[in-house]
Amino acid sequence: MKYKIIFAAVIVIALTSVTMYAVSQNQSKIQKMKEAIQLEEELINKKDSKIIAKIGTREVKKNELEMVKLSYGLSGIKLTNDEALNKLIRNEVLFQTANKSGLSVSDEELENHYNDVISGLENSPETKEFFDELLNELDMNMDEYFEYSRETTMRDLVISKLKMTVMMNYKENKNQTYEAYWNEYVEDLIRKTSNG
Repeated sequence: MKYKIIFAAVIVIALTSVTMYAVSQNQSKIQKMKEAIQLEEELINKKDSKIIAKIGTREVKKNELEMVKLSYGLSGIKLTNDEALNKLIRNEVLFQTANKSGLSVSDEELENHYNDVISGLENSPETKEFFDELLNELDMNMDEYFEYSRETTMRDLVISKLKMTVMMNYKENKNQTYEAYWNEYVEDLIRKTSNG
């Protein structure tokens, strides 16, 4: 299941970056996505992937690290192993913290999010065309994609709720921006997790 989550993140990251590309570049982007899917399948089927880190009770394997690098690579961002591992750790620590805080996402909230995505696609013909071509290549319809990406989307929304909760506790400070406050909060969580 966690591999599906990571791969759904591949698609989410690619969709986020797609608005930067013109229609003429869609075929190249779709080809890269197909190649990424093939590589992702190879990584999932790799049985001998060694454990490279532990986040709370969750073990992180080498193939997960490669999948994170792959997902960012689709957006043109090359990550080192350390950078990819830091992203995995950061997201997992935030998700675990949100869960411990009792934060969750209802089916209605998830449905509203997907409706927002559909509205966004309808307002951007280039993105919609790319997304339709991608779904066609993946042999999925919109509902199947949403079901496939459900776990990743839910995790992202729960982390967003955590960020909003932290933001409510933030007091404007001349010496610290909200973003600096958030980053300090996250680094503190990571430090506590690695020490605990």
